[in-house]
Amino acid sequence: MSRIQVWSLLGLAAIIWLLALLEPILMPFFVSMILAYLGDPLTDWLEARGSRGGWPLAWFSWCCRWRSARPV
Repeated sequence: MSRIQVWSLLGLAAIIWLLALLEPILMPFFVSMILAYLGDPLTDWLEARGSRGGWPLAWFSWCCRWRSARPV
């Protein structure tokens, strides 16, 4: 193995170790990003059908209710 490969593997191992260490902190952000990505088209569709503030508020409250109803 060349020096570049060794340093690349060490850097990759350090990044993986850091992500594993920060997983409890980063996981809520990743889940929130995924939910926002999945919910955006539905929110746009609901906005097009009705009032600008009513449908997104209903969607947000449904998501919060769904999340709070699930056991931890």
